[in-house]
Amino acid sequence: GDHRDLHSFPTLRSSDLISSEYELRKLVAKHDHVLVDFWAEWCGSCLLMNSAIESVSSKYSSEVVVAKVDASLNSTVSKSFAVRSLPTIIVFRNGAEFKRCSGALTVNQISDLVEEAKSQC
Repeated sequence: GDHRDLHSFPTLRSSDLISSEYELRKLVAKHDHVLVDFWAEWCGSCLLMNSAIESVSSKYSSEVVVAKVDASLNSTVSKSFAVRSLPTIIVFRNGAEFKRCSGALTVNQISDLVEEAKSQC
């Protein structure tokens, strides 16, 4: 009986579910480009954005690591990155925050963020 509930994201194989600040900082330090999605289950626009995140995740799977932080479960992580509204996407480049956007974004907007991070050396 393999019954997955809605809360696991089996399709997001390339994304890491982050549960601590240490984990997130380690991930950001290890990879050139990391996109972090701060979301919560009660946040409708976060859930709407999931498919966009998934598309971008698979499109750039070789170049960008996509991580998800459930803000309701990890308020300390959200606080340490000063995330005040959901959804918030933060793109890290070479270990440092490059850009952040709050509010639901389209696939194109998220792709643009990634392209921007990649194009600047």
